[in-house]
Parts: sequence; structure tokens; C-alpha cells
Amino acid sequence: LSYWCEEMVTPDGRSVPLALAIGNHEVRGGYGQPTAHAPFFFTLFAQDERSYHLRRFGTELVVWLLDSGHTASHGGEQAQWLERTLQEHAAVRHKVAVYHIPLWPSHRDEFDDLSVAGREHWAPSFERHRLSVAFENHDHTFKVSRRIRGGRVDPDGVLYLGDGCFGRAPRAVTYGGRWYLQHHGSVQHFWCVDVAADGLTCRAIDLRGRVFHQEPDSGAAASAAAEVRAGLAPIWQLPAGSLKLTPFVPAVAGGEPGDDPRSEAELSFSNHLD
Repeated sequence: LSYWCEEMVTPDGRSVPLALAIGNHEVRGGYGQPTAHAPFFFTLFAQDERSYHLRRFGTELVVWLLDSGHTASHGGEQAQWLERTLQEHAAVRHKVAVYHIPLWPSHRDEFDDLSVAGREHWAPSFERHRLSVAFENHDHTFKVSRRIRGGRVDPDGVLYLGDGCFGRAPRAVTYGGRWYLQHHGSVQHFWCVDVAADGLTCRAIDLRGRVFHQEPDSGAAASAAAEVRAGLAPIWQLPAGSLKLTPFVPAVAGGEPGDDPRSEAELSFSNHLD
């Protein structure tokens, strides 16, 4: 916070404000807790009496900051509020959501209970009201989803960007990808979003200040970013069941190494690794 107050100041002396979504690190117990278990979050960042709220920026942008199961459940009152406020701001051109636990994770299991809850209670509202983009976190990776609607790839679906890897060390991503991911990697970064009447431009920027992805993913700037991205080394995790190991056992005394079938180490991969 000291660094933010000292460094995040505009040339004319204005502080850059924070609009924050709650996550498990702000809550004793992480998930499904009362607000009393997040004393620092609600004291330092008294943005609203609830853990979820929205902020309108000018005439072109509304940001929904949601609670992904930390002190409020995905469903019930929060889901009803989300649907109602999306309807109320239907005329606003750009609608953005920010929350902690991803609906479409790039590191953790896609069938994690809280990811499933987000897809059940939030995704239909996102899709119905044509959310511009959802920023997801928690997994500490880089991610660009395909556009998703109704649990399938759809050009009219919602774009999900993430996955929360600014101040944390990057984690591994699944080798071979997942059906809903367009790009993913192990890169510390933040997202910078430029808002204009005709669209949003989202840029992923690494610790060296390089833009390595731009959305929309077209044009000269996006091509230059893709060249940077191609040079970034990912950390792979193998899909469950893709690797089989049997222990190496030395050959029996007096025999040749091939005499004992247990003397071989077997490796089998569901995907070829270069």
C-alpha cells in the first residue's frame, strides 16, 4: 500500500484509485466465512457494505467486483443482484467483471466446486447481457480463453482473461491445453485496459514491461505481442493419467541387465513431448 500511494500518482498529482474484489487471502478460512473473518479488507477498503459491488467509470464502462464464495455465495442474493444490475446498465457499452476464483481455470481443476458454482450462477447472466470481458485470478498463470457460451466455444460468447499472476510466482499450466483455452502460460504479468467508445483494448504486460498479448488479437500491435509471447518459456503440468512410471530394479545377481523384466523404466505419454 505504501508503494501504491507513492508510485501510482498521475503527473498532475492524482492518486490512481483501487477497486478491489475479495479473495481467499483476505479471509480467515478462505471460503464460506462471515465478513468478520475479513477485518482488514473491510476496514482498509470500505468500498461497500457488501463484499460485492459495482463501479461506473464515465459513460462507457461499468465494472462488477464480485465475491467468488469467500464471504458470499455465488448464488442467492449475489446472483440476483448481478442479474438485476446488469439489466439496469444494459445501455452501457462496456461491461466488465472482476473476481478471484476463475470459472475457467488454467491451473486448477476445472471441476473445482467454486469454479462450477461460478459457471452455474454467473455465466448465464454474463452471456445474457453480453459481458465484454471477465478478469479471473487465483491460479497465478496467464490465460486467454476462447469465447464461451453455454459451456461451448461460441464466437458470440464471453472472453475470460487471467489468471492473477502479478505479485505471485507463476504456476504450471496443462500441457496440450484445455478445450476452452486459446493461450496460457507461466508468466508474471498484469493487464492494462484502454477504454474507448468503439471498444476495449486489453494488454498483458510482463515484468520487463513488454506487451506479450493484446486483445483483440489482430493488427500490427497484436502480432508484435505474439512474437514476444512465443519466446516465453512455460512451466508444464501433465494431464492426469498421461505419465506412467515403474521403478527401476537392478538385474538379478549373476545375470544380465535384460534378464529381469523389472530392470526397465517405462514411460508412456498421452501427448508427444518435444
